[in-house]
Amino acid sequence: MTQSEHRTQVLKELSIAVSQVKTARGNKPQPLEILELDMRLEDVGIDSISVAEVVDLLEQKFNAILPFEHLILAESVGEFIETICSTQNS
Repeated sequence: MTQSEHRTQVLKELSIAVSQVKTARGNKPQPLEILELDMRLEDVGIDSISVAEVVDLLEQKFNAILPFEHLILAESVGEFIETICSTQNS
């Protein structure tokens, strides 16, 4: 898988995880939001508590331990994705 394909896959899985977390919090299905790299995490409804839930879902999906302490500092979807991809490529 190329780096571009990997980033696209992580972005897709992040979109699904965000939808799942929002659904769990609101107890009603949330539509899958197409995330863009330049979107701010807070603008898509991801706060520090949600980050933990999203990271947990992604760790399960990718069967990997992700650097929560770095991911919580990400301000944009792009930074979040880049942190995950650089961790998985190490």
